[in-house]
This record gives sequence, C-alpha cells and structure tokens, in this order.
Amino acid sequence: MDSKNDLILRLEKLANLQLSPTERVKMAADLDKMISMISSLADLDTEGVEPLVYLSEPALSLREDEEQEPSDANNLVEAAPKREGPYFVVPKVSSKPAE
Repeated sequence: MDSKNDLILRLEKLANLQLSPTERVKMAADLDKMISMISSLADLDTEGVEPLVYLSEPALSLREDEEQEPSDANNLVEAAPKREGPYFVVPKVSSKPAE
C-alpha cells in the first residue's frame, strides 16, 4: 500500500469509520484538495500583517486589581437575613433522590 492509502486507513480507524473502497478514494481526493488549499496559503505575502488574536473585541473589560482590607466576619454575619450565633442560617437541602 502507498502512503496515501495508509493515511486513509489510519484516519478511518481513528474516526472509528468503516469506509467502502469507493468512499476511501473520495476521501483521498478530498484530502488532496484540503492539503492543496492549505499549501497555497504559504504563497500569501503576510509581511506587516498583525496576527489576529480575537475575531471581535472582548465584551467585558477587566478592572485593575485593588488591594482592600479583608471584611470583618462579624459584620458579614450581622448583615445576614437569618443567623444563629456566628453562623448563617440557610434552608435545609435534602440529598434524598426524588421518587
């Protein structure tokens, strides 16, 4: 077998496909077209062209980190809607599966 057939058989195995001999010939032709198209990109003059990092500008702008004093745990607990001593009170969550 030549290397092109070896490549098709390897791709077939990796993709867990079972191609007929006709489909393998078509696959080889399609791969040749793809490789030809990609090879033609090497002929492009990209001198002075900035690399594309993002297709669009990021939607969110990030803020600068600012150092802050840590929150006082007592103040946080006092601000809770329900508390019991130094603890937050939350609704009970059942881990029993629904029947």
